Amino acid sequence: MRFLRTVTLFIATALLTLGLSRSASADLFAYAATANGDFGKLDLDSGAYTSIGPSGVTSIVGLGSIGGTLYGVDNSPDGAGFYSISTATGAATLLATLVDGSTGAPITAYGGTTAGSSFYGVTQEALANLFTTGPTGSPAFLINSLGFSADGLVALDASGMNLYVSEFTGDPFNGDELHRINIDGTIHDVGPLGQQAITGLIDGTTLYAIDGNTIFTYTVGLSSVVGIGSTTITGLEGDQVFAVAAAPATVVPEPGSLAIVGLAMLAAGVVHARRRRQTA
Repeated sequence: MRFLRTVTLFIATALLTLGLSRSASADLFAYAATANGDFGKLDLDSGAYTSIGPSGVTSIVGLGSIGGTLYGVDNSPDGAGFYSISTATGAATLLATLVDGSTGAPITAYGGTTAGSSFYGVTQEALANLFTTGPTGSPAFLINSLGFSADGLVALDASGMNLYVSEFTGDPFNGDELHRINIDGTIHDVGPLGQQAITGLIDGTTLYAIDGNTIFTYTVGLSSVVGIGSTTITGLEGDQVFAVAAAPATVVPEPGSLAIVGLAMLAAGVVHARRRRQTA
């Protein structure tokens, strides 16, 4: 019995170690849409872009998932197209053209993401508006004016209550200004990013801001943003990343992890053989 307890403890420890190793070694991936209409996956740690297939839509500027389905908006000036996107093939299916449910006027888009069961985005006007719509794209509603020209980055923090939006300032030294917007529309200034940010996402307290060709990483809080580093995006072949959304991580077990699995399986076999001898 003591032997059995020891082996059981070993197996549990091995599996826990494996789980920690997998978690620590996993890269963060994002679904990505490009300026030329391609759709793929972007490794936010290495910067490697891998094409999945053509979306059929140029200039998708916002992406986000609701209930396991990926949605996107384009930047048509006549009213943003709202699409569902196949993560297997990249093909985009038009669901609606965004129209204000209160006035019937077209709603443009310059970036977007999802929060809960809603899609949130910013418009293209000189003084951008925050808008929201559901998974059908209709109706859509303007929430309020942001008081600045948005540059495309719309990222949701871990609380699900705060959107971080980039402001185009035209300042080549300080770059875009980052703002935090509560989903009820309340606006707070966070600080300068140091570069242009046309899309991005937040994982925990890490902001990944993308200017099309480079991933810039920051530690972001409610009232602060601190640069960490940058990574060049590879595999674009002259294209640019215009929109990203979180995707499941792909994990490959390390050799040490595989060895742990092997030892755990061996220990389990020893237990089974010992039981067979005892009942023979």
